[in-house]
Amino acid sequence: AEAKVPKDHAVDARLFCDLSEAGLEATKKLASNTGGRMLIDLITAWRGGYVEGPDPQVLGEKDPAAFNWDQLSSVAALHMHIAPSINCMLGAIQAEAKVRKAPTQRAAKRAVAEVRPDEIREIQEDNKQETDRNMEEMYKV
Repeated sequence: AEAKVPKDHAVDARLFCDLSEAGLEATKKLASNTGGRMLIDLITAWRGGYVEGPDPQVLGEKDPAAFNWDQLSSVAALHMHIAPSINCMLGAIQAEAKVRKAPTQRAAKRAVAEVRPDEIREIQEDNKQETDRNMEEMYKV
């Protein structure tokens, strides 16, 4: 299934990561060297099979040209097969970029006449709050 929205891509990406981690774990189990063959064992076997001469191990170590690379590549090509792959996230991403709004100029606000304290109506003493009294004291200073 093709992913249509970014959420689908995130799910596909997470699934791909999980599958990759599972493949890595399986590879680690296969490639553990505990009690198995080492790289030197492979090199020794290749020298025995693809270096011609009285002592292939010594000759292969001292003379790199003695190794028959053509024969090795022909044998390796016989063992090449199509590898299975993971079919995640196929197809183009259909998510469209957000369209930005064109910048608009805001209308300038009209200048409002400032209100001065001496223009404020006198508040009756019984309706005054503490804030009103404090403001009067500040204006007197």
